[in-house]
Amino acid sequence: MNKNQREASVQLIAIPISVVVFFILMWGEFSKPASDYEFVWPILWAIVASVMASILVTIGFAMIFPNWLENSIKDERDRRIHSLGKDYTMGFYVLGSVLALVFAKLELDYYWIALTVFMSASMANFAHSLVKLLMYRFGTFE
Repeated sequence: MNKNQREASVQLIAIPISVVVFFILMWGEFSKPASDYEFVWPILWAIVASVMASILVTIGFAMIFPNWLENSIKDERDRRIHSLGKDYTMGFYVLGSVLALVFAKLELDYYWIALTVFMSASMANFAHSLVKLLMYRFGTFE
């Protein structure tokens, strides 16, 4: 397993953790109207949780598999898979941006705009990691 595959594997674990942390922190807010939600700190803590989960999962895997952190050389296939992975998941970023603009035009509460941006970025990163792993396993989908 090369470095890109390891990073993608770690992200497949860390991203769902950040989304779960966000919704756990927001759980108490759901009884209030959306305009009264305090959502900035839960989003920031979700990002911190994702970073911490990435670090801890990497350390855990490194303890289980000692040669896991060895450097690997990127070849043309790795670059192509990374590029295609970004191409295949760009739609999540575009959809999230368009929805955020539509929500702003409709003058919805800031919570819905922030949630749209946060979730679209989370889905894009999760899909990117999943697509990369699938391409490493089954080849590129061109």
